[in-house]
Amino acid sequence: MIGGRLWWSLPALLFISGPFVRADEVTLDNGQKLIGRISKLDDLDLYLSVHFADANIPIRWKNVVTLESTAPIRIELRDGKAYFANIKMNQDDSVLILEPGSQTPIETTRDQIYALEERKGALDGELGFSGTGSDGNAKAQSLRLYWDLYYRWATMDLQFKGEATYDSTAGDTTGRSLYAQIRYDWRFGDPAFLFAAVEEHTDKFADIESRLVSTIGIGTYLLNYPTFVFRTDVGFTYTVSRLQIGDDSETPGYRASASLHWKLPFDLRLKDYATFYGNFKDSADWQARNEIMLSREVFKGFHLNGGLTTTWDNGAAPGVHRRDDTYYFGVGYEF
Repeated sequence: MIGGRLWWSLPALLFISGPFVRADEVTLDNGQKLIGRISKLDDLDLYLSVHFADANIPIRWKNVVTLESTAPIRIELRDGKAYFANIKMNQDDSVLILEPGSQTPIETTRDQIYALEERKGALDGELGFSGTGSDGNAKAQSLRLYWDLYYRWATMDLQFKGEATYDSTAGDTTGRSLYAQIRYDWRFGDPAFLFAAVEEHTDKFADIESRLVSTIGIGTYLLNYPTFVFRTDVGFTYTVSRLQIGDDSETPGYRASASLHWKLPFDLRLKDYATFYGNFKDSADWQARNEIMLSREVFKGFHLNGGLTTTWDNGAAPGVHRRDDTYYFGVGYEF
């Protein structure tokens, strides 16, 4: 955090660095003008990037009086709208957003700014590994690899999400499963979005050789705050199931899901993804999946995490457990 002895040297250092970086300008409530590159706005802090520092410099957002970017950045508002544009915030808290090629700025206010991000179409997300235990079809301890990666543009998101587990004891496979999702979102207005997704699920001990679910649908952000985000969506699906014991099938259906991200006290973060897969041909043949994870950052992007993944297959073949619970504890890295 900026404070103490660093304050007196910041104006000189940032002024010297001005010719070498994009000259975004930030004015503080004590009158100081800082020159650098706006990196991001995350919760309570605005991060400024300068060439002489190894890391972005955090500045308390409440201490920022004005700011102006000289090159487009990603701007996300609380109503779910996002822009890749220049931004100018004035001392009266009015904000002007000017998209490239446009002569008419979009007007809003400081309290409507949800996030700022300098990158466009860059890879973000988190990945990690953990040890797991399972109660269901495979009562075993396994290694788990997970990933949640995405590209974000002004109105579009591309996400790669999934997890894989594997365990072998004395040459025998005692646990092997994979869940992977590729998803594309397009935000078209007020916090609504259209989406398309493809999900693949395999589980050696749950009779699932392959279950491919393709979905198109619509969703919305019901709550969108810096510390709490709640999103829901629903869509039509086409599911292709290839089973080891039961009957193979290709069925139309529907998919409903909800997700939340909650930033708790003591730097804790809670994520929960819940999904229900319905079947138009056989209402009793449905599946559900819930992933919940609690994490806490311990060092510059690295965090400890623990959680529970529950899957339910109501149409499972005789002799196969309908429900599987996989609990885990491990380490992840967010970037």
